[in-house]
Amino acid sequence: MSNGSALASNTDRERVVARLAEAHVEGRLSVEELDRLTGETHAARTLGDLELVCADLPGGQLGLVTALALLRGESHPERRRMLRTWAYVCAAALAVEIVALLVFVVF
Repeated sequence: MSNGSALASNTDRERVVARLAEAHVEGRLSVEELDRLTGETHAARTLGDLELVCADLPGGQLGLVTALALLRGESHPERRRMLRTWAYVCAAALAVEIVALLVFVVF
């Protein structure tokens, strides 16, 4: 989200809601915070408003589940390519973590 004064689209809002949901699953947001921030997201008019909603969340990177969920509904080819690439990266990182865990447990 580069131009803060640009109007936010429904897709932009959906991405922020997905990011908030992921933060909740990670334990970064309580149910009350998730509800409040989701309401603020739906009320946001500009990309700057959406950036403020996410300001306290660490990093802007998507996790595997969010990338796959967004990929399912994305029609823009460039965004699909980016989300697909990110999903591959996340899946590879997850596979490495699983192998490392198995090596640690077995040995």
